[in-house]
Amino acid sequence: MALPVGGRADKSGNKYEQNWVIYNLLKVIQEKLSYVIIEPLGDYEDGVDLWIVYKNGKNEFQQCKARNGSRDYWQFGDINNRGLWNKWKKHLDRDINNIASLVSPLPFTLLEDIISRALNNDNNPNDFYNIQIKGSGKDTTNLFNDICKQLKFDTNTNNGLNSAYQYFKKIRIHQWPDFESTEMILDIIDSLFIGNPNIVIALLRNFIVEKNIYDKPITAHMLRQYLQDNGVSFKDLAHDNRILPNIERLNREYLHSFHSFSSGTIIRKESLECWKHIKEGKSIILHGQAGAGKSGCITNIIHFCKEESIPYLAIRLDTHIPTENPQKWSQKMEFPASISHCMNSISANKNAVIILDQLDALRWTQANSVQALNVCMELIHQINNINKDRNSKLSLVFVCRSYDLENDLDIKELFIKEDDAKDSVEWMKIKVDLLSNSDVLKIIGPSYSNLNSRIRELLRIASNLYIWENLDGSQNNENIKTTYQLVYEWKKQLENRASSKNLDSSKIINIISQITTHYDAYGRYPIPLPSLTIDVNIKDFLISSDFLIETNNSIAFTHQSIFDCFLAEQMMKKYFKGKPITDITGSIENQTPTKRYRMQIFLHEMLIYYPSDFLKIGEQMLENENIRYSFKYLYLEVLSHIPNPEECIIEFVLELLENNQWKTPVINVIINGNSPYITQLIKNGTLDLWTEDIPETVIRLFESISPNYNKEQVQFMRKYCLSDENNSKWERCFYGNIIEESDDFFKLKLEYFSKNTTPLNYIIFSESFFSNPIRAIKIFALMLQIKPSYSQEESIYSKTEESILVHSDTFTDNYSTVLEILYPCLPTIEECSNKIDFNKSEWTNKYFKEDTLKRACILIIKAANRAFAKADSNGFIEFYEPYMGKGYDLFNELILDGMINLDNNYADYILNYLCEDITNNCFEHSSEQRDDLYYTKRLVQKYSKICQPNTLRIFESKISHYIPNNQKEELKQHYKSFENNTENQEKNNNKNHTEYYPMWGHFQYEIIKSIDSQKISNETSNLLMVLNRSLSKSYMPYVHFHDSYSGSVISPVDNKEISAKAWVKIILNNKIGKKGKSRWSNDKKCFINNSLDDFCRSFQSYVSKNPEEIIDLLLNENNRIRNEFIESFFFGLSISNKIIGISSDKIERIIKKFYINTPSFYKNICQIIEKNPDKHWSNHMINCVKEIATNNAILEIDDPILTEPSIDSFSIETKALNCVRGKAIFTISQLLHSDKNYYSVFKDCISELVNDTNPVIRYATLRTLSPIYNIDKRWALDKMMKIFSEDYTMIKFTKTRDIFYYCYSDHQRIINRIIRNAMNTDESRLLETCGYLIVDIYVHYDDFNDILDIYLHNAKLQKHIIKMLVQYFKIDKFREKCKHLLLQILNSNGNINEHWIWRNLLNEDILNVKKDADIINMISSSNLHPKTFRDFSEFACKQKDIKYLANVIFESSEKMLKYDMTTPETRHIISTCLSSLISTLYYATASSNLITDKTIANKCLDLWDEMYKIDFNIGSKLTNEIMKI
Repeated sequence: MALPVGGRADKSGNKYEQNWVIYNLLKVIQEKLSYVIIEPLGDYEDGVDLWIVYKNGKNEFQQCKARNGSRDYWQFGDINNRGLWNKWKKHLDRDINNIASLVSPLPFTLLEDIISRALNNDNNPNDFYNIQIKGSGKDTTNLFNDICKQLKFDTNTNNGLNSAYQYFKKIRIHQWPDFESTEMILDIIDSLFIGNPNIVIALLRNFIVEKNIYDKPITAHMLRQYLQDNGVSFKDLAHDNRILPNIERLNREYLHSFHSFSSGTIIRKESLECWKHIKEGKSIILHGQAGAGKSGCITNIIHFCKEESIPYLAIRLDTHIPTENPQKWSQKMEFPASISHCMNSISANKNAVIILDQLDALRWTQANSVQALNVCMELIHQINNINKDRNSKLSLVFVCRSYDLENDLDIKELFIKEDDAKDSVEWMKIKVDLLSNSDVLKIIGPSYSNLNSRIRELLRIASNLYIWENLDGSQNNENIKTTYQLVYEWKKQLENRASSKNLDSSKIINIISQITTHYDAYGRYPIPLPSLTIDVNIKDFLISSDFLIETNNSIAFTHQSIFDCFLAEQMMKKYFKGKPITDITGSIENQTPTKRYRMQIFLHEMLIYYPSDFLKIGEQMLENENIRYSFKYLYLEVLSHIPNPEECIIEFVLELLENNQWKTPVINVIINGNSPYITQLIKNGTLDLWTEDIPETVIRLFESISPNYNKEQVQFMRKYCLSDENNSKWERCFYGNIIEESDDFFKLKLEYFSKNTTPLNYIIFSESFFSNPIRAIKIFALMLQIKPSYSQEESIYSKTEESILVHSDTFTDNYSTVLEILYPCLPTIEECSNKIDFNKSEWTNKYFKEDTLKRACILIIKAANRAFAKADSNGFIEFYEPYMGKGYDLFNELILDGMINLDNNYADYILNYLCEDITNNCFEHSSEQRDDLYYTKRLVQKYSKICQPNTLRIFESKISHYIPNNQKEELKQHYKSFENNTENQEKNNNKNHTEYYPMWGHFQYEIIKSIDSQKISNETSNLLMVLNRSLSKSYMPYVHFHDSYSGSVISPVDNKEISAKAWVKIILNNKIGKKGKSRWSNDKKCFINNSLDDFCRSFQSYVSKNPEEIIDLLLNENNRIRNEFIESFFFGLSISNKIIGISSDKIERIIKKFYINTPSFYKNICQIIEKNPDKHWSNHMINCVKEIATNNAILEIDDPILTEPSIDSFSIETKALNCVRGKAIFTISQLLHSDKNYYSVFKDCISELVNDTNPVIRYATLRTLSPIYNIDKRWALDKMMKIFSEDYTMIKFTKTRDIFYYCYSDHQRIINRIIRNAMNTDESRLLETCGYLIVDIYVHYDDFNDILDIYLHNAKLQKHIIKMLVQYFKIDKFREKCKHLLLQILNSNGNINEHWIWRNLLNEDILNVKKDADIINMISSSNLHPKTFRDFSEFACKQKDIKYLANVIFESSEKMLKYDMTTPETRHIISTCLSSLISTLYYATASSNLITDKTIANKCLDLWDEMYKIDFNIGSKLTNEIMKI
């Protein structure tokens, strides 16, 4: 039977809505919903696609919308146009259990935010509105108000507000994905049914479309019956008795593979962080270096799971390698379905965890690695889909080595967040660091305190701590220094234990030997048990001792580090058997990074136990041509790490220096940064000779050990660094932290700084700088004496403040030293006497210069002063007596600040001193306190409490009768300054503020307030009351703040609820002045100004929000309104989004009523029509627009936009958009876009505009011709071509490329001529257009066949041509054509910018390593620039198929190694990129058994050697990268 036309018929074509229905049908089958009704009829059909009934009896009425026109989001108008706000309200009003919702892949973020706030509110509508809505931002508040207005909720009443609150609590936005929806459904089907999920989804689609199920409840019984009738069988995972036993089996297997510390579990901080995220439903990537304790963290997580009864499944991926797909892989582990669905079935209402350890091991499964990782990716997608329907989430925990996580592209790709970020798995990366010292202490116990620092550091590696714990504590293990020694000691103790159990201990050595020999022969590990001949009893003993582990009929050591140590031991055996060195290192092909690591262990142990043999090995390694440079340099690196080399070692190194082949490497690797060797070279005179021959090398060596110089080194430096000739060369040796250096070097440093001040600008004034305050002060004193300019004075000051707080004891305990160092730096009495010059200096803060070095020194002196006054009050007074009573601001600051700490016995002395000469003794103007009497008031507050009564009476009397000498002059200057300030502000149209300044008593009021209230006399107290009434709110002349305020300017009515009627009264008020008056509002932190301009700004804002209200009032207003308000009114209309609902007739009436002849009025009228082109505008309005567009007279009253010559900063496009006529022309364009019938109306007008003399107008006219192209193609093209032909600069028009593309066949000759004329310009925008057009025509029309010649001979066009070629290269249809041209360009010998070409090609990620090999190979044959090499390196390292780039990598790398690397930038680029490229390529091929891959890996190692030969630093950078593998 045919479906009825309309909504239901659309179900067959609306895949998104179908999928949503199927998704909910599956929830019905799972009995998560009671039933659903598709397209209900009657009262419920309005705006409802799906009616869902929940188990708790609630109903949800859902509207499903996959699209919203051209928008990719929802907003108020979209919902309103569909009538959903009111439809939802109707459903919600019907029953309190109803919910209404929109289902869409598109977001409605603001509405979701309001809903979330309503749901999280504690049932308090007032808080919801006043706190949660009003405090949420303008956009959210506006949406809330719009919805309430639409639904007639009056939020000013309690009922209206409560209705709004309840409404938002009961609506929902379900942002359900579109493209991933089918995959989600298939995942659910896979978990519910046996067989092909695609068959089930097809049956459910058929059920929706073909069955007569609309307006009927669809129940689980109905669906199950339908599917069973069609041959579908159900899984019942929730009751499948295979799942739990398998989970328990795998969990036991996992825990069996981990050996914890016998003395207790360490709860790692990393595992606590993991647990926090797991409980939040997030997934984890746990990573760290080998042996750091990642598996230990997992056992913590398992412990937490057990404690809280959270289901978990832990799997080692190296034991159970994922194959085929999650379903098949899970079945191999004996699960009935994918482990994700199984875990979901047993944990419906609680969190659950799936742990997948050894992710990095998949990288080494060779051929299966990609497939294994794909299974992991599918599993992630499954869990992602499962979690979308779970409140308690399933968390995934992957465990991986940091290096693989950072460098393996396939592994990195697993954790790229999906586009639908809201619903995709949220990954938290957590790195497992080394154990803390406290962690180690927990395991070792009290004996930890007896361990030396080297062992403590060794035991921070969890695998080492595990071994240490297995050692016999009664033995002396103090001499252990390395992992090897740790392992060797454990093996020795195991042999002893075996003997005590009557086991043959020699068989332990036999097992170890068999494992290492088998690995040497076959390269396989773990070792299959059948390939070994071992004693079962010994094997069991070693397994029970946690030395070996047996898994899947294979055997291995419990940790990789143990295995590495025994392989190194095997090397030692070979050496002592007299085997040649190449037997130990292996052949060149076998000298891999892994072998290098084991060689490092071997060399360390030889050095420790057999130093003479170690030196012999060195001689053999360095001389043997069959040993790689990376191994030879390894030997040098081991030498460099000897902290206190013995004499034989030093002699060996000095002999190497005599060998020209090894001199530079020895200097760079061993001596550089190694103080003992440098001291030895000083003693034997070598460095004196080098200072003449290679002085730069000597300085570099000293720089490498800065600032930790010993006496011999300081003496050597003194000989050379202080001479004028060498002074600047030694500069970089003096940049170190002053705290770390010796007294000898610090003394030299001060001498050096007095000759070369440059390093002073680079001192970092951090907390550590001040941790030795006396040294810091000496540096300050030197800086003050030298008086250079310092770039960090602000930092100096702020850090000095902090230092005084942190290191106060140093300043107080050493006050005499501080004063001795800094006091001589203070200005002299003569300098202080000249107040004008002194006030300009940086010693005073009078002009807010507190952040200076000099003020920092004052802070320090004041801190010392306070200690001085406290410790020796009499001494303090004697010290400062020469400066007392002189009125010097700086010394008054120091004296008055110090006096606060004088002994209480000096109370009378202090008050007498203050009032003895008030003018000279009480005031200071230099401190940062901004109060001339700050220190005096402090002294009065303290000492008025404890002085003699007679002393206080005298003090009160003198204070009360004091009249400042300059009081009249001060007030006179103040008012003069105020008047000038006001006058200047008015000239500059700034706003002034006014205050009243009383004339008498300010000084008395400030000081008397400070006298103790219990001691003040009645007379003085009465005076204080009088002063308080008159002065408490007045300007205080002794308190200084900045003389200006900074803030926005608003009108008096801003942020107030003003009605439309009130606004009409305001705009009719002719008393509002143009300038107005301004006042500063402390509450609002802004100026409030009552000028005409500010009222106009407020008015236009009101109009934009309430257009119709104000229009209605003004239509009935007959009084004259000022032009300024009329312009503001129409500007408000032009920007309003609410004008759409106002009739065009009403808008036209208001325009006619208040028509004024001003440019801004014309602009606003045009903008109103432009924004509302669909309204029915009268002929009068259309003629107005035509008149504005064509009337040249308007140029006379327009701004100078049209008359000024065009310059880059104000281009022709900008002018066309901003001039009045251009605005009118743009309005015509919008009208033509809206209705093609306007063509006949504007045709003559546009013809006139095409011939206009002004280029800006002709340019603007092109906008009107674009819509006409679709109405009258020939006429439009003729006009366009006329404009372009007469002025080729017009092709800058934004749609020129489209125009030329469509009409090229008919206007080929004209277009060619235009472009060829234009391409010789110097104007960048025009050149860009020409370059793009040339490529457009070349690609689409096979014209401009001389494009190569154009490219080669016009350098200014090159980058534009390349940019467009690259864009077309992305399109398969044009790829080969573009590639052919690119190859021609790259093969040409012309003057081309190759770097620009490669930058565009490589950074766009458009090259395919296989398909585009011909163009990629050009990189190595090009004139390769380091920056191009960097781009290529970044490109290549992102490629999964990097090995296909091997040849070009090798060729370009070899080219770079020959490049001039004298500049630091070039050197950095080459070394960094080479390291990344070679390590990534090696990583991609090293584990493969393919011959081609092995060849590539070996070539990587060859390049590694070359890098070492050319430059040690480049080679070592690659070593750091490649050894991480």
